[in-house]
This record gives sequence, C-alpha cells and structure tokens, in this order.
Amino acid sequence: MSDNYIEMLKVDILKRALNDGGFASIPKGYYRPDETAWAVIALKAMGCHFNFVKKSQSMLESSQLNDGRIILSKGCEEAFWPTALAVMAWENSQDYLEAKSQGIDFLLKNSGMHWIKKKNSFTGHDSSIRGWPWIENTHSWVEPTSLVLLALEANGVRDNDRAREARRMLLDRQLRDGGWNYGNTTVFGRQLRAMPESTGLALNALAGKTPLKNVKKSIEYLKSEIDRLKTPLSYSWAFLGLSAWGEMPKINRRSLIENYKRRETYGTHRTEEICLIIFSMLSKNGFLGIL
Repeated sequence: MSDNYIEMLKVDILKRALNDGGFASIPKGYYRPDETAWAVIALKAMGCHFNFVKKSQSMLESSQLNDGRIILSKGCEEAFWPTALAVMAWENSQDYLEAKSQGIDFLLKNSGMHWIKKKNSFTGHDSSIRGWPWIENTHSWVEPTSLVLLALEANGVRDNDRAREARRMLLDRQLRDGGWNYGNTTVFGRQLRAMPESTGLALNALAGKTPLKNVKKSIEYLKSEIDRLKTPLSYSWAFLGLSAWGEMPKINRRSLIENYKRRETYGTHRTEEICLIIFSMLSKNGFLGIL
C-alpha cells in the first residue's frame, strides 16, 4: 500500500488533535481518552510525531484516577473501559511505567458482574465466567474483554488466572456456527447472529492462546463476510482478526481505502476507525503486531 495513503490518514488523525495533547473523535470535537489512546498507538506505529505522542500520553496519565482506572469522562467513573487502551498507549514508554502498572493492577482486580447460570436461564452462555465489562458493575462482554486481554498480552501478562479465565469466557461466548457478537450466544433458545468486528477482536485476543480447531469456524465466517464489509470498523477488525491467524494474504488491502473514502458520502469517520485502517495496513500478524 502506498505511503501516500498512510500520510493521508495521518493528516486526518492530526485534525482531531487538541492543544492539551488529547484527541477528539472528530475534528473540532472534545477530549476523549479512548480516542487519544487510539491516536497514540497509531502515531507510534507510524513512527512519527514522538513529541506529540508524549504529550498525549501525559494527557492520559492526568486522566487516571487513584485506583488506576481511566474513565471516559468526568462524572462517568463507572465507564472504565478506556483503561485497557491507555495501557497499550503507554507500551514501551519508560516515563509512564507507574501509570501503566497501576492500570494493569486495576484491570486484574476488577471484572463485570457474574452469577451462576440457572437451569431456566433465557440466555445460553455461562454467566459465571469472568471477563470485563464496558461499565463497572455490569456483565462482561466480548469486546472489552478482548481489549483487556490484548493489553495484558502486550505487557507479558498472559498466563495468570484472570487472563486464562477471560479466554475461557470468550470461547464460551463463541456462537455455534462460528464468530462472536457483543456477548450473547442464544436468547430464549434462538441463536444470535455473529458480528465481524466482535469476531475480529476476539480472534486477536485468542491468537496463539487456543488451538486452531477452536476458532476455525470463526475464521471461516470472517473469510465469507469480509468482501461485503463496507465500514472501516467492521472491515479492519475482520482483517486484523484473520491476519492474526495467518490469513492476511487472502485479503484485499485496497478495500480499506475504499471504505475510508465513503466518508465523502456518509460523513467523517471517528478517530478510532481511521487508526484501525492504519493498523490493518501496517500489521502482518494482527493487532498486536503494531504495538
């Protein structure tokens, strides 16, 4: 893929930069720690704007609460899911070792709400297996659990009890026909549909940690879906999920740019979505390949 495309995407990301070092979701928007972390990871992966990266990492550190969590915004202390993204944004940065360590400790000590599944439960998954939620004191779901597992893996925390249980949770939430959605398998006996972005994230979190036979149906699901995906979010996570399992050569990279250019019709993409396109262009072995 031409460096011109990478430069175009980098310029678009920098349009969301704020004077204090943070990033917004869209140009002229307001600070969001999640989008700031995505931007930091992307700029580091591209090997550029290191002074700005450090300023953004410092902004994330200033958003950290005493218990180690990074919250979405003031007044929303329960929304701690940006913590995993911040941990990845601080990766390989000596100045933020303490902040990163506090973030990891917080994640390891917290989980969603879980309970023993009753025989007459209307949901199919095992609700007792712990992962991580988007919001404190709610149930664990596939995408936040996958993001935390990626953050832990990037920092060498891969074989402790929490990580093993969370991977077991992902496999329990896998749909019978392959793939994942937000985190339910069946409701009132009816199997729910898979979602490409959830499936791609889960495949990244499980890459190298479970036998291929356990995810083969999920890989086949993404391979059957990816050519029809039209958004940066769904296509990029599908691409990264397949490449994490060695399927990248069968994917058309040019589709990434075609999906990006749809902003001319449908409006501006979020910072996260642009970063995901960059990750897909740069990585040859999934999301962890760009950290």
